[in-house]
Amino acid sequence: MVPSVRRSSEPPAADPRRHARLRRRLHVRQLRLFEAALMIEGWSAEPGALPAGWSGPALRRRLLEAHLAIDAPAAAAETLAEDIPSDLAGRDPRPSCEVSVKRTGRGAHERPPEP
Repeated sequence: MVPSVRRSSEPPAADPRRHARLRRRLHVRQLRLFEAALMIEGWSAEPGALPAGWSGPALRRRLLEAHLAIDAPAAAAETLAEDIPSDLAGRDPRPSCEVSVKRTGRGAHERPPEP
């Protein structure tokens, strides 16, 4: 089952209760994935539990990669949701370049200076 994504004209930061509810849902889904990975890892020790050509360590690496692939964007989304400037919260979303200019002093079309 793929969770549906609902769009709202109001950012989550505009309603603290909604933001907290969305954060809890995100954490619950992350925990479910982590629990599933632990169960799979536990069962992988049973004879015949793994597909032909798979090993326990290979499965653990794949599960860890999947876990990290989901955790990184989830953490980034949480950080971005917390960092919505108060003057943007509650307004209609504006082009991302406007937020980019406010945050970095550069437009979205400009590249950061080379190190």
